Amino acid sequence: MEFEEGMWQQWKNRFEYSINYPHNFCFMEQFRNSPLIHHKDIKESSFKKAMTLFFNNAIKRNEMIELPVEVFWSIAYAPLYTLIRFHQSNKSMMGSKFVFDEKKMKQAFQVVMKALKK
Repeated sequence: MEFEEGMWQQWKNRFEYSINYPHNFCFMEQFRNSPLIHHKDIKESSFKKAMTLFFNNAIKRNEMIELPVEVFWSIAYAPLYTLIRFHQSNKSMMGSKFVFDEKKMKQAFQVVMKALKK
């Protein structure tokens, strides 16, 4: 899949999952930030392999700038996850009500694409 199209699909899927399965999403976030994520019994997932392939293909096709995968991940997904957390807490930075909708998601996504594309 073309880089921008694939990224948008990932953003929509991740947002939809967070809305439909908020407890699962919170658990996954807790686990991701736990030292157990590096336990010897945790095997590499097919998801990680697919994401690595997507990342490498985008670079090979010259659709994005070349970055270490950790830098890419931070730029590509941190804005989405931060906005999802605001949505789940129903509070903005200033404490007022916050609702994350597709318009805000598209706005953030476009800024991320500017940062990542050649």
